[in-house]
Amino acid sequence: MSAGSTPACSSFTWRSWLCCFADREHVLRKAGQPLGDYCGGRFYRGILTGLNEAFVIDGSKQPEVLAALRNDPKSAPLLQPFLRGKDIKRWNVEFADQHLIKIESSENVQHPWSGLSADKAEKVFAMTHPAVYAWLMADGRRDKLIERTDQGTYFWELRSCAYWDLFAQPKIIYPDIYLHQSLAWDESGMYCANTGYFIPSNEKWLLGVLNSTTCEWFYDQISTRMQGGYLRAFSDKMKALPIPTADSEQREIIESCVDAVRLGVSKAEYERLLNGLVYELFFFDDLQARNIRLFEASTTAGVKNNMDARAVAASIFKNDHPIYAMLFDLQALDVVRTIEGSA
Repeated sequence: MSAGSTPACSSFTWRSWLCCFADREHVLRKAGQPLGDYCGGRFYRGILTGLNEAFVIDGSKQPEVLAALRNDPKSAPLLQPFLRGKDIKRWNVEFADQHLIKIESSENVQHPWSGLSADKAEKVFAMTHPAVYAWLMADGRRDKLIERTDQGTYFWELRSCAYWDLFAQPKIIYPDIYLHQSLAWDESGMYCANTGYFIPSNEKWLLGVLNSTTCEWFYDQISTRMQGGYLRAFSDKMKALPIPTADSEQREIIESCVDAVRLGVSKAEYERLLNGLVYELFFFDDLQARNIRLFEASTTAGVKNNMDARAVAASIFKNDHPIYAMLFDLQALDVVRTIEGSA
């Protein structure tokens, strides 16, 4: 809600405003379970290298370094696609040609050098990954690697991490600072820096809920905006986001809209439909009272996985279609006007 605006509660007073917000927040909490409970508390931070200049290669600025590492068959497997917080956008990630040299700590994996004395281990490491070794030892990086506090068993290893394998799984990923909900879907095995977080999940429909205006409003109520209006994605706050109950058909409909948005097909329209579907999950009675049944209408219109999103959009977002009419009527609901600040 913008500064100075007032919610659409009847007989407005400051007391009724506060009661209105408290009531909506209560309904949201009651309609679902906290995200932390839903996903079993599985929130993970990205990788803290302790020295990005050594472990992160920018392919656009260091093409010769990247080529040298890729041309070494022993070193190439260590290169992994890497995301910074600013590469994580709303719905999708934008790979910026960043690459992590992934050398796990000997605490996590058995390397040819694991368990050896420091001198012997370094010699074995040099023979095992010659191109990587040459890069790490050059231009003063060796001393910086040794001096850094975040390291593995040996100075050329990354710090111990118990969830390396989870990066390869489908996940919802988000930056630590954002202006609006900016969660994205990744199933390509991207790694991320410590300015990003992720939730391992194969439930893509969750992304539609978490990027909705409803969840953004809720998070805004339980958090505090920084200078410039930015929010911090604190895990304790993220865990409190309510996840509504949805059956398999409802999840499929939401997921199909997420796919359309991610592909950029009628993005604004499908986002609007997504928000409406989430409203229906949370505020079922409010919508039913106005005969707004978006899930039922979406099923009839063929909104489902693997649909032709462009063809469906050409039908359902015309002003003579029931879904278009319902989305228009939605804006008259008090709960929607409160959350979207349109009063």
